[in-house]
Amino acid sequence: MAGPGDLPIHTVRVLKVRARTPRGPATARVRVSTPPGWTAEPAPDGLSMRLFGPDGVGKMLIAIGLRPEHLDPHLSRLRREHPGSAPTPPQPLELPQLNAMLGDRATRYPITGSQVGEMVLVERRGVLTLIAVVVRPSAWEAVRKSMPAVYRSVRVDEAP
Repeated sequence: MAGPGDLPIHTVRVLKVRARTPRGPATARVRVSTPPGWTAEPAPDGLSMRLFGPDGVGKMLIAIGLRPEHLDPHLSRLRREHPGSAPTPPQPLELPQLNAMLGDRATRYPITGSQVGEMVLVERRGVLTLIAVVVRPSAWEAVRKSMPAVYRSVRVDEAP
């Protein structure tokens, strides 16, 4: 049986977006934990980052926005970079930190084709967080096991 010391250490990544709240404009900080060994390349605008898996297993994208169209450039880039792979129809995803009464929800889109993975869209406190991971098929089983912890880690807070 694995003990706490046997669990992989995740790295917390932070993205920020200006949002409107009932109290007026505010900055929302989105925190996401990523698996060990993935190196990050943050975008200059702070709204997204690309991560590269250890040993070239694949890539991950984390992007945030306030409306679906804010994520369109990221989805277009994913289509260009992975033309032989495509998402399948959406599936609801249950995450314990989401509160449907507040409009929180999550949707999973499995990715199939020459590369495999999944996209998950988490809507929490009015902020959309897209997490897409695309890897070579032989690496998917190992990567897939670490992804639920990534999705459960999504936190949205007001930043100072």
